[in-house]
Amino acid sequence: SMPLHRFIIATGLVFALGVAVAFGVDAYFSRRAILAAGESELTKSATVLAERVRQILHSAEKTLAAASVARQALRPDSAGYRADGHRILRSLAEASDVLADIAWFEADGTRHGTSLRPDPKPGNFAGREFFGVHAANPGGGLFVGRPQKASTDGRWITPLSRPMTNLEGRYAGVVGGTLDMNY
Repeated sequence: SMPLHRFIIATGLVFALGVAVAFGVDAYFSRRAILAAGESELTKSATVLAERVRQILHSAEKTLAAASVARQALRPDSAGYRADGHRILRSLAEASDVLADIAWFEADGTRHGTSLRPDPKPGNFAGREFFGVHAANPGGGLFVGRPQKASTDGRWITPLSRPMTNLEGRYAGVVGGTLDMNY
């Protein structure tokens, strides 16, 4: 009866080992299926996100282009230049779903209009990254800067800009805006 007892124990151990191997194989293939499904979902999400970012940037670029055209129509020597410019930029920024504000910067870097206030503080932005990119490549397109905290209120923004041209098609400065990261 001792050999029978050993046989029963050995059979039980082989059975338990077989069950453990079966669970291990099942877990391995289940894990692979779960990872494949997760990868598929991640790819779909990334595709949707990329398309949404493309739409946001396209919308922002169209708004900045409209601001550039509006700047061409204004005469800096006219009496209502600053007030008219502010109203135009404010209207464009308010109509935009994605831009928090918009500003014009002349070819020398001087800010000449903003959507935030009718008479902005004087300042020269020629040393800023966005301005240098366009001054070096006036025929370039939309520039997207690094996200940063706004100096005015600490919210996260992303600067966007594009070159402006005058009526003759020559470089005339930069129109820039900030992408509202809360959007």
